[in-house]
Amino acid sequence: MEGESPTSTAMCLRCGYELRGLAPTGVCPECGLSIAESLEKRRLGLSSPGYLASLRLGALVAMVALAIYIAAGFVRWHLIGFLFTPGTQKYFVFLDIAGAALLVFGVWKLTIDDPGLHIKDQARTNKRAMKCAAAGLLLLAIFELLVALRAPLPTIAIGVSPAALSLSAVIMIMAGALWNLACWLTLATGLVNYTRWLAVRVPDHRLLGMAKSMSWLLPVAIAAAFVASLIFGTATRVVPLGLMAWLLGSARERIRSESGG
Repeated sequence: MEGESPTSTAMCLRCGYELRGLAPTGVCPECGLSIAESLEKRRLGLSSPGYLASLRLGALVAMVALAIYIAAGFVRWHLIGFLFTPGTQKYFVFLDIAGAALLVFGVWKLTIDDPGLHIKDQARTNKRAMKCAAAGLLLLAIFELLVALRAPLPTIAIGVSPAALSLSAVIMIMAGALWNLACWLTLATGLVNYTRWLAVRVPDHRLLGMAKSMSWLLPVAIAAAFVASLIFGTATRVVPLGLMAWLLGSARERIRSESGG
């Protein structure tokens, strides 16, 4: 039927503009991308099985990594410190190491390029942001482990006074906290934008709406958790990381349905 336009449920592959009612021979009014190109390549269901499998695995591993981070936050929480022998809590930083390593792997698998798309349509800016943030969290966890194990870090010069030593420790703690905050904010922003890109390719208005809501909710939750952690400890990370895991789970479910798995 001529009234049934193939663009009735389509969105522009590049910018997400609603293409409903537009002629397939035209271009996107927002970014100028050919509508025919969006129609031809937009659906994840048309991507290779290997690519879709990588996305599903990456999302699953990233969710496991976030769960480990949440568990590590509770383990390091002062209110349950009595469960562990004094002097051994520092070794629970290994949980952060495991979580960060899994997160790096999960993000890497989740953000591989689709071989069926042109390089300019790969959302590489968001992918790079996610990879850099995950790598930054791993570096921070390794540094915390070295400090916990009292490795001979080249940070204090001979002859430094105790007051200067204390100031140096405070600066290191604050720098680490700000680094941690920056990494999580970058990861959350990249994940939200990347999820929006995937939602456009399905297309899935529900997932797209969820990603749009998370675009402001996640940064607020991360910032609030950062402030609260100064009082209540790392257990406060459960809310923002739980939201990120929820978003990943929703995206993975749509990827799974598109691949027929």
